[in-house]
Amino acid sequence: MQSRTAKAILVGAFVVALASPQGCANPTFAEADPTALAPLDEPTFRCTVEPIFLKQCSYLGCHGRQDMPFRVYAVGALRIMGGQTSAGRAQPLTDAEHHANFLSAQGQSFHTPSTSNQLVLKCLPAEDGGYAHVGGAIWSGRDDPRVQDLLSWLDGTASGCPDAGRAP
Repeated sequence: MQSRTAKAILVGAFVVALASPQGCANPTFAEADPTALAPLDEPTFRCTVEPIFLKQCSYLGCHGRQDMPFRVYAVGALRIMGGQTSAGRAQPLTDAEHHANFLSAQGQSFHTPSTSNQLVLKCLPAEDGGYAHVGGAIWSGRDDPRVQDLLSWLDGTASGCPDAGRAP
């Protein structure tokens, strides 16, 4: 039977081996170009993508809950402050809530190419490569205009806000 000290030494050596460059080298990851994917643009998100999430995902039984990894703040639903009353929930979204929605979507994008992005795949029908969304398929397919807007934002090819003078 090994002593506690011997076990601690073995565990420590294992941790050191994992932390060393040789212990955690991954050639595929090391060769990845971190600039290959476009940075996600918040103004484009606010006018193109956020309205989709507000309409489709912000219900209190879905992503309009604080305990969800992808959460969406919306009028009449989840609020950062003031959401304890009907009057508070009815107020327009604050800049902090818009920014929190952007950060939530950005966090779920996992900075992966749009074709394999969870924000896209999660809500597609299974026959179009979608998977396991508790709320079912939200998009009608890969040609759904909402998917195209989301893909453009993820790829950094969105042409900006078509209604730049209008609040989202």
